[in-house]
Amino acid sequence: MHDVVSDRQKAEGFFHKAAAAAFLAGAVYFAAVLVGSATRLPGEVAGIWIANALALTFLMRQEKAAWALTAPAIFVAGFAAHFASGAGGVTSAGLMAANLLEVLLAASIIRLWYGPDLRFRDDLSAYFKVQAVAALLTPVIGAAAGATILVTVQGGTFAAILASWWSASAMGAIVVLPLVLSATSETVRNALTGRNALELAGFALTTVFVVYGAAWFLAYPFVLLALVLAAAAMRLSPFATAVVSALGLFVVLGAGFSGDTHVPSGGSILNENAFHVSAALSIVLPFAISLLVTQLRGDRARIAESEERFRSAMEHSAIGMALVGLDGSWLRINPATCDLLGYTWQELREKTFQDLTHPDDVDTDLDLVRRCIAGEIDSYRMEKRYFRKDGSIVWALLVVAIMRDQETQAPLYFISQIEDITARKEAEAQLAASESRWNFALEGARQGVWDVNLTTMETYLSPVWKALIGYTDEEFGNDPELWLEHLHPDDVEQVIRKDEGHRAGLVDSFENEFRMRHKDGHWVWILDRGKVMGRDAEGKPLRLIGTHTDISGQKAGEEKIRILSERMSRATRAGKVGLWELDPATGEVWWDEGNHLVHGTDAKTFQPQNLRYLIHPDDRGAFDTYLTTVMAGKPDDSRGYRIVTPEGELRHIRSTREFVRDARGALTGVVGANWDITQEMALTEAYAEEKERLRVTLESIGDAVICTDRAQIVTFMNPIAARLTGWRPAEAIGRPVGDIFRIVDEHSGERLGGPVSECLASLAPVSATEGVQLVSKDGKRIDIRDTVAPVKTADDRVIGTVLVFQDTTRERKLQRQIAHSAAHDDLTKLRNRVSFERELETACRESAREGRIHSVCFIDLDRFKPVNDEAGHAAGDALLQEIGAILKACVRGQDLTARLGGDEFGLLLLDCPAKQAAAISEKLIQSIIGARFDWEGRTFSVGASIGVRQIPETEATPSSVLKDADMACYEAKARGRGRVQVFEGDPPPAVAAAG
Repeated sequence: MHDVVSDRQKAEGFFHKAAAAAFLAGAVYFAAVLVGSATRLPGEVAGIWIANALALTFLMRQEKAAWALTAPAIFVAGFAAHFASGAGGVTSAGLMAANLLEVLLAASIIRLWYGPDLRFRDDLSAYFKVQAVAALLTPVIGAAAGATILVTVQGGTFAAILASWWSASAMGAIVVLPLVLSATSETVRNALTGRNALELAGFALTTVFVVYGAAWFLAYPFVLLALVLAAAAMRLSPFATAVVSALGLFVVLGAGFSGDTHVPSGGSILNENAFHVSAALSIVLPFAISLLVTQLRGDRARIAESEERFRSAMEHSAIGMALVGLDGSWLRINPATCDLLGYTWQELREKTFQDLTHPDDVDTDLDLVRRCIAGEIDSYRMEKRYFRKDGSIVWALLVVAIMRDQETQAPLYFISQIEDITARKEAEAQLAASESRWNFALEGARQGVWDVNLTTMETYLSPVWKALIGYTDEEFGNDPELWLEHLHPDDVEQVIRKDEGHRAGLVDSFENEFRMRHKDGHWVWILDRGKVMGRDAEGKPLRLIGTHTDISGQKAGEEKIRILSERMSRATRAGKVGLWELDPATGEVWWDEGNHLVHGTDAKTFQPQNLRYLIHPDDRGAFDTYLTTVMAGKPDDSRGYRIVTPEGELRHIRSTREFVRDARGALTGVVGANWDITQEMALTEAYAEEKERLRVTLESIGDAVICTDRAQIVTFMNPIAARLTGWRPAEAIGRPVGDIFRIVDEHSGERLGGPVSECLASLAPVSATEGVQLVSKDGKRIDIRDTVAPVKTADDRVIGTVLVFQDTTRERKLQRQIAHSAAHDDLTKLRNRVSFERELETACRESAREGRIHSVCFIDLDRFKPVNDEAGHAAGDALLQEIGAILKACVRGQDLTARLGGDEFGLLLLDCPAKQAAAISEKLIQSIIGARFDWEGRTFSVGASIGVRQIPETEATPSSVLKDADMACYEAKARGRGRVQVFEGDPPPAVAAAG
């Protein structure tokens, strides 16, 4: 079906092109036969040849793709015309080939310069450039080709034929091109309607009578024709001038052919050079004058319109506008500027802008003024402060442009626009303070923030976010794909699934827990919460904001921390302003287009008198009161009201007015301005909501939070902080933070310095994670970890601190239990082998580096296996526990006792040489032999063999020392058990062989 439609469209396009080509062929043939025959002398070329000009204007408008049909049509029509006029077939073909070459070359050049839409309106240079091509360049080329053909076929003088051909073709272009290229539906309609039609008719009749009358007395009446056409050009449009010019030329031709005047008869007039020159000048110059006059009229109209728009805009603008001299004086000021600064026009004329500018802004403003005057810049904009007449300060957005003399470029004056942005600056300051507190609260609570623009994929990862996985801000980039590489492989699928579900709108927000790889290689549990903050018209998400929280320490049993996921953005778009006027006598109200934009109404259908129907129902009473006071001319402040636009949108509108009174003081009118303050209201409400949200967050957060001012006085305390410190918020607020937050060393109990003081001294966050205990009001000590961060304003000024701390009592108790279990044997409660070897390593270093003498004893029980075999493993375990107790009772408090495994024990005797260690070992053996172990009615006795090794003063490893002691113990067993053997070097042969 598509192919059928395409073929039909192609066929229709070909038909239209063919029809156009046929039409042009008819026009060319008619022009060639009629004009050519009328102006051709036997054996000569035509005096005026308009066929080429007609074909040229047609090709200029036609697509080049259609030239494939149009060019042959022109050739055939021209050939037929030449053949009909008596030329032979070869001659006709040659002449038409030269004509077609001339037309195609001219059309190509002109289209290259101006495209297919060239019109002669008021562009004088375009007219002369086109005529240079169509009446000078290409006719010479065509004439040279045609003259060559005629001289070859019929004979004759080449120069005479060249001149006649060129002048005839040039005359055709001079007559036809202005007429056709200035003709549009608009120019034709304007010329033929109203006063313009009367003027055209008058100049046409005048031209006919003057020119025809002059022909009775002059052979060449072109001087009078030029005068009439020049007068017409001063009054008529270019199209009408071209019509009158063509009419005048053909009147001259008609006079010549009538034979009743002094004009040379027949076509001979057209073959005289004087005729062509005079005719060309009489047509070209008036048309050029008409273009120039039209251009000047347009320029004057545009200048006048621009000046009127500027004056009206300046007087009625809702923002301040002024013309300022190069010295800073006020040259012209609109009412909005006077209202903004609180001065009258006369008062401002006595001052300069420097007198009213805040001292901190003067130098910047003057520097920009200097650069403008010097020509370095043409305009500038800045935010600055002005002093009002009453001494108050108003913030303004100043936009300045310098005006220069068009010829000399000398600076003349400045145009300034002054917009009151005081409300926005105050709102921005409040938002900045709120956002600063919010960011510091997040940082103090160790909340990492992420923000992704899904349109540009621009990503923000806060420094805390990166610190959660061990990176600094510089080490970890903001690539949105980089964090995926740190996800645990088992968590990737569910993270992507939940993220895609949220983006698709299946849930309003998402919360996810997953593991991320820390910089040092271990895995960190992360609680991820986020939300789509905006969608386009198709529902596609535009922005994602969320937070990461390290929940590794609170994974089992601790309450999840609620975080905020929305980041505030500043409202900077200026409100639209509309003007209105009220006639108190008739009640008629006028709105400009801006007022309709402010209220969301259609200027074509909405009547301003119906404004009350747009007013929010809750505001109509106040609006009626305001309208009554306005109608009565009573003074009243500017008012605000809410509207519901025809589209259902709620907007906040601010309205102000000025009364117009006559000389007697009677009210004659009221003028005013309305502007949309929806954004300002939303900004104020957002600030209040953000402040309340921050308070609720700090009240409900799972961590304890205390805020202080710069003097370390408590300004806020949440419930968790009150519970941990034992102070009620009403008691704590206003007291020094050191009275409330008292911390001590967990081991020594000594009071520690306050982290708030340290933070204010370093102006950087301070953290303490271990070894710190909080002493509550009732004296109870609680293990905590804390973080303090400074709170800064937008200008980096510290205004206080945020102290965040958590109760880690259970966590620290568990850590101590784990540490004890890791270093002790579960059965005997003695040190285990790993702990023993760690202490032994320290002892080896002390012997090698400090010369201290330590000894190691390796103890192996004798006759322990029968206890296990005969009484069972429970009996063996009980025996080992008793042996452990004996060992601890027989050594000094500074010595270390350990169970190395099975029935093997070890002693580390500090500051004890081998001889003394051997004596201690002998006592141990006797204590073990002397012990009697009773189990279920049976008595068992065991012994022990001990190997003693004094730690060498050279570098030694724990394993080598234990091995030597073990070898000594084995030698003691080999020599009869129940004895002590001190290691003295290489083992005896029996021991070595046994090993």
